[in-house]
Amino acid sequence: QSSLITAMAMAVDINMLFAGCLDGSLRLYSDKLQLKSCMPWANGVVRDIIYNTKKKEVITAGSYGVKVWECELDHEAYRNDPDVDPYSIPKTKDGQVIPWCYGKYQHARQRLQLNVPGARTLGAKNDPTANTNSLSWCERITLHEATQMLFAIVEGSIYGYELQKGDMVLCFRDLHQLPITCMLYVPDSDMLITSTADASATVWRIAGGEPHRFKTFGKSSAPMHHIVADRALQYILTAGMDGQVILWGLDSLQPIYKM
Repeated sequence: QSSLITAMAMAVDINMLFAGCLDGSLRLYSDKLQLKSCMPWANGVVRDIIYNTKKKEVITAGSYGVKVWECELDHEAYRNDPDVDPYSIPKTKDGQVIPWCYGKYQHARQRLQLNVPGARTLGAKNDPTANTNSLSWCERITLHEATQMLFAIVEGSIYGYELQKGDMVLCFRDLHQLPITCMLYVPDSDMLITSTADASATVWRIAGGEPHRFKTFGKSSAPMHHIVADRALQYILTAGMDGQVILWGLDSLQPIYKM
């Protein structure tokens, strides 16, 4: 069970599947599920992974906190390998190596660790939460790629970070008494949608950096685990833990199609 996968993310632009495993490694698979790379990283139990297409970085959440990882190429190992096939490494048109596609000649390097209030973090030096069993890990993260803002969900609270330096820019404490299962941020409409363990969803209007409860919708038989919006911001798609997928109108928040 040491190689058990605990979290996965698909990088569509490079056709790679990122997998965090219990053996302390990050494994990369091709779109045909062929193992391309296995990299050790000090990252504990990974519960969520996001691939940031814009920055070519991997963001993880789990027992060791919320971290941002970048690809570090091992040029020396590549040059010193007599059996290397130079045509096996994909490159851009100008000859640059594509990050995360360097096979065994690459490493995952931690670029940033975010400070998430109220989240238990194992393995951190001088961390007062390291031995506090009453705290929960941060197990859910969401990336708004257009604004490069990362949201960390801890129980009923949401914290937003800019990803250049990792500064917290939004802090929504205790939005819900029950744990938040998923969320959607729509900055163009100053809107935040959250779903909780009681299988309902709430719309919040953001004014002056503060959330204000607007309405509740989508009461179903099971909690939602994903909410996504289309690029035109006309519809949202929700997926429930009972297997139900529903298409909603974003303005009306009325169901259009269920399956």
